[in-house]
Amino acid sequence: LIVSGVFGQKRKKLVMVVERDHSTLTLINKLLRRLAKHCEVVRLMDGAEAFATICSRPPDLVIANPELYGINGFRFVDNLKMDFHARKIPLVMTTGLSHAALLTNLLVNLKDNGFPQGALG
Repeated sequence: LIVSGVFGQKRKKLVMVVERDHSTLTLINKLLRRLAKHCEVVRLMDGAEAFATICSRPPDLVIANPELYGINGFRFVDNLKMDFHARKIPLVMTTGLSHAALLTNLLVNLKDNGFPQGALG
């Protein structure tokens, strides 16, 4: 996970992990440090703070949970998609939610963003 930077200098890949559960955040950080020794990991618990950080220092990969502090993960993803540079960053969403809880969160988010009830079927 090393890429060429300006003038051929090597730089570490930057991975941003956005997770509100401290123990999960620590676990993902340990796994990344063990599996990708040459990457730098930025850990954040707040979706709004993460988006601001992405705009000032874009990572090479974002790993995020849909349940975040500040703004929820769905709004976080919407913000990424609307930003010209951020939408190109690979994103991995993780969750410990059951399928039913995740679907409920998705439907609430759709309703909050103006989608009519029954929009998914």
